[in-house]
Amino acid sequence: MVIYVTLSSFFRVRIWQYYIILLACLGCKNSNLDSNKMVELERMLNHISNYDIARVNSTLDSIPSSFTKDLFEVELNYILTGNTSEDFFGTVPPKFETKEGEIFYNYSFGDFLFRKSEPIDTLSFKYYAKAYSIAKEENQDELTIETLKRINNYFKKYNLGLNDGNKSIHKYQKYQKELKELAKDSVDVFWAKYYDIHLKMLKVFNKDLTTSSLTTQDFETALSLSPDEPYFQAIIYQLQGIYYTLLLENPIKGAESNKFAEEYYLKSNVFPAKRALFGLNLNNAIADAKKGNDEGAIHKFKVNLRLVPNEKSYHFERQFSYEHLTNTFTKLNELDSVKYYKNLTKKYQDSIKSELLVLGIHEIDKRHNVSRLQKLVGEFNRHKLIYGIIIIIILLLALYSLYRWVKVDKINRLLNVEKKLTYEELAKVKQLVIKDSITLKNKTKVQLDELIFIKSDDHYLELYTSSGKKEYVRGKIKNILDQLPPNFKQCHRSYIVNYNKIRNTTHNKILLENNQFIPLSRTFKSNF
Repeated sequence: MVIYVTLSSFFRVRIWQYYIILLACLGCKNSNLDSNKMVELERMLNHISNYDIARVNSTLDSIPSSFTKDLFEVELNYILTGNTSEDFFGTVPPKFETKEGEIFYNYSFGDFLFRKSEPIDTLSFKYYAKAYSIAKEENQDELTIETLKRINNYFKKYNLGLNDGNKSIHKYQKYQKELKELAKDSVDVFWAKYYDIHLKMLKVFNKDLTTSSLTTQDFETALSLSPDEPYFQAIIYQLQGIYYTLLLENPIKGAESNKFAEEYYLKSNVFPAKRALFGLNLNNAIADAKKGNDEGAIHKFKVNLRLVPNEKSYHFERQFSYEHLTNTFTKLNELDSVKYYKNLTKKYQDSIKSELLVLGIHEIDKRHNVSRLQKLVGEFNRHKLIYGIIIIIILLLALYSLYRWVKVDKINRLLNVEKKLTYEELAKVKQLVIKDSITLKNKTKVQLDELIFIKSDDHYLELYTSSGKKEYVRGKIKNILDQLPPNFKQCHRSYIVNYNKIRNTTHNKILLENNQFIPLSRTFKSNF
């Protein structure tokens, strides 16, 4: 293609120009398609994070068949059934057509490893870190947020850092802070708050760190931010139970919070809620064992095990339960039971080891593909003289083509400058804010003195007024802020508030005259 275009420029420059115009048009078209596709994928990520199964299904139907769609279906299958899709991830990954696809695969494979492997396994973190690195390089905020959620969850599950000079806690804090700063929609803000609470609790448990600023208000805020799916309320109540029981030494309040957590887990139909309920009951049994109530602990361990299906997804939890039963029966000197549960523990340990072996084989397969690539490189080196001459010829022709393009480009620069000035003038004419009101596309006017606050939602702005109405207008926070009166101040990366409508402020929230709370971030706190 390059050779043909270049040779044509020797004889007929117009043909070369037509190709440039054609490629530019195709590029614009593809850019729009990619943009629309990314918006749709981001919408899907939001629905999955929110566990909104109905919207996940409807959005999936609108996405054309692709490897990325397969990854979404795998995640949906796990949310509904707990199936980790070993067959899907047991194959060698495809060649990625886009960076987004590579990011999706890496953090999805990290999820697969995280859900199957024993603690403390760094293999899942390796893939999370790779997805995070690519997302940062590509400036993909939504995908960066998704990888940060997983990295934070990795540190949360394994509670690393208690014996290594707090290095891992410092890493946890770094990733948690970045998630908080990037969080846009309500689900992301909820997860940022959830990991913030857990990190504060971890700091208290770690004697090398000063007492954190964790209060009951943190839990109330998290509950107010939680989505409708009961699973989200349940995990907050479970953390609150640990807070009351272990930090405030108030077992009565702790048991009350655990009871709420159990009720919300039972209301949920998603698999993570079922798994978390198993963990909640397991914690209650362990607590009984530590208090010396061995008979009560044994009863709870057994009841919990009977409620859980015999699936691979629960192998580690079962092994953990059998280990505690072994220890408890050892204290009671019941040797037959000790032997029985010790054998069950070994059975599940062997099962987990075999699964990890399969994962290791997968890694070997990937390395084998790399070695095939190295063979191709070796083949090139053997004939590098011939290939080198061909490459030099192509480069020379490309340079000549570039020289011709520069000459034509000089002629067009003045026209481009004029076009830019024209577009800037048109942009001024199209400003959203006109004097004391905002005019929408349907000619509706929103008076500024009735406007309480503005919220950014993707490419749209939501306008909330004193009358309780909510209007929508296409635009961005930054563009509209410069055109508003001084009494409109930015309080969060996604919010602008009418200062005259504020009733009260706290360290992280603003109470409006309509008794509604909106977030106040540290970045804009000085405005208030």
